[in-house]
Amino acid sequence: MKRHAGLKKAHSLVELAKHSIGNQQAHDAYKLHLEQWFITSRLREIYNTSKTEEVKQKKNELIKYIKWTDEETIKVYEHYFDEENHRKALDGMLENMAQQEKEYMEQRKNSYKKKPSLKAIELNNQDIELDDEIQELLDGLE
Repeated sequence: MKRHAGLKKAHSLVELAKHSIGNQQAHDAYKLHLEQWFITSRLREIYNTSKTEEVKQKKNELIKYIKWTDEETIKVYEHYFDEENHRKALDGMLENMAQQEKEYMEQRKNSYKKKPSLKAIELNNQDIELDDEIQELLDGLE
């Protein structure tokens, strides 16, 4: 059996977890991780190898194999494989990026045309109260 690259790392993480949270909790977390990996990989395989009409049947077989009592649990995993929603999200992201790029280019064009206007503001020093030490320093500069 071929060993996976992540297997050694997984074992070292379990050993580390044993010392920090205890032996039983570490094994429970590892089993949960393996279950998540198994379900995700099986769903990926179902979606990649099955025809449209076979997908539902194979998902039901997976649910029976895992012995889930609630069939709604599979929806937690399915969102990852829903191509239509993924495509919509990707299209929305690309449209948003295009709009932001367009706004940026307009902003750059306008910044070349517009010269910054600077105004000097005169302050009446009589209206500002300064500490005596600061006033002495300013008077010494004049």
